[in-house]
Amino acid sequence: MDISKSEQTAFAALPLLSQNDPIVFCRKVAKTQLDHKARVVSEVQDYIRKNLSQKLSLNEVASTFGFSASYLSQLFSQSGETGFAGFVTATRVTAAKELMATTDLKIYEISEKSGFESPFYFSKVFKKSEGMSPRDYMRHLRGEEDDSAMEEEEYEK
Repeated sequence: MDISKSEQTAFAALPLLSQNDPIVFCRKVAKTQLDHKARVVSEVQDYIRKNLSQKLSLNEVASTFGFSASYLSQLFSQSGETGFAGFVTATRVTAAKELMATTDLKIYEISEKSGFESPFYFSKVFKKSEGMSPRDYMRHLRGEEDDSAMEEEEYEK
């Protein structure tokens, strides 16, 4: 679309030029502060995705990028998606779900590889995010029935 627009602009300028005037074409790319902030947030998000197994505190990540923690926090808040901690947690849960679907790792191993402090904390966060425990999620992926649901059915009879 830009090429077509550029061509139209060039043809429109032809009648205004004489043989003595050179023709110079250039493209101006507006670099707004908003573009810069979005790019920084995107770079930090990529860094987080690539380093999930490490401790990813706001202070440490901000330091890695040469920012203050408050500035990085503000950038994430302004991006409109979620805050820094929320993004890290959601990314870790997504990585854990992928590991559950593609490997036979145990829950504590998935917890560790996803960067959670402990399997207990991982289970708590996962259940809050997904509405079921990691074990139930894995059973669901494998098409296994939930034992607790079967026990409840038998109890009701």
